[in-house]
Amino acid sequence: MAFLREEDLEETCALAEQAARKYIYSRCRKKDVQRLNVVVSSSVEEEIIFNVEVDLEVSSLARVDVNELVEKAIDVAM
Repeated sequence: MAFLREEDLEETCALAEQAARKYIYSRCRKKDVQRLNVVVSSSVEEEIIFNVEVDLEVSSLARVDVNELVEKAIDVAM
């Protein structure tokens, strides 16, 4: 297994977070987003493991399925 530097892992996590946010805002107007927290973390054991958490709250007037949007944003980040 090739080893990545800590900086590479941090950059990968930042890019994944950016991808998740970009996806959400491409499907939902910014003014409808009341709360958006995206956390991407990594751990190195026998392999590199990435974890993506998305906490999203939108206006009740927004016409989006929040659970589906979160799941797809996680997929995009991965």
